Amino acid sequence: MTKKVVSIIGSGRTGSTLLMLILGSHPECFALGEISKLYRYYNKKQALCGICSDTCSFWEQQFTKTELDRLTAVLGNTRLNPLIPLQLEKKVREIFHLDGVFNIYSSIFEKLSETVLIDSSKEVDWVKERYKAKEFTAGKIQNYLIHMVRDGRATMSSKLRITPGLTATEFSHQWAKRIKKTNEFFDRFPSERKMVVRYEKFITENQKTLQNLCQLLQIKYVPEMAQYWKHDHHPIAGNTGTRSLILKYRNEEGRAIQNQVQQRQGDYYENMGLKLKLDLRWQKELSSEKLEIFERIAGETNKPFEWN
Repeated sequence: MTKKVVSIIGSGRTGSTLLMLILGSHPECFALGEISKLYRYYNKKQALCGICSDTCSFWEQQFTKTELDRLTAVLGNTRLNPLIPLQLEKKVREIFHLDGVFNIYSSIFEKLSETVLIDSSKEVDWVKERYKAKEFTAGKIQNYLIHMVRDGRATMSSKLRITPGLTATEFSHQWAKRIKKTNEFFDRFPSERKMVVRYEKFITENQKTLQNLCQLLQIKYVPEMAQYWKHDHHPIAGNTGTRSLILKYRNEEGRAIQNQVQQRQGDYYENMGLKLKLDLRWQKELSSEKLEIFERIAGETNKPFEWN
């Protein structure tokens, strides 16, 4: 069976962590999370897994230290051997057919029985670079794109809530630029392997959206996948609020995550329970001044995503 990698792209604060975890709850899928951050976490000796409170049973037990050193070095585009320039090593390894180390998804698949990886890294430039690897160009792995979108006003409200000092003007320019860049990449990608998922529809029409996603990926729809909190996950990074609900279901403390959620979100996640809930806090949180700024700068870009 052909291995598949699903890349979730788009701006942050759109529900990509939720989508990643729900897709990763399918028996044929594994939720990687934001694998692009693994190199940074590993080098700073931070916890790799966004769920495991201690040693991760996947990242730190399935991989040896040598394997993690190599995997993270490739992810960080840094030298595998401190004495050999990276480009030179790539050429030499290719000549002697030892370049498999640069196929990061293949390296991860070797540790799994699942055949579909869900990567929620979101950054278009990072995804482009990954797709240059031989595992894709040689057809060993099939790539799929999901463009996760959300009303830009909701995205702004969420981003401002967790980013002290960020202004509505700064956010609006950044968001519009990122959406344009993502759209350009998405539009050039083969139509049979891509799909736009709208956050608001994903929540309000969850079953239908998941059925469409499963059809795209050619996997059987499994209703239980929507209850992502009941499944085992080992994602890198991701929305702390969404991850906190898994800990809540397991009756685990996860004190660092819970404190961060409380500081950023107040009692929102504490009170919402485990069912999917459409987050429309932006309608009360954003002042008329901030809405006017967003409309002036990014309103035209946001028109396809408006949810009123």
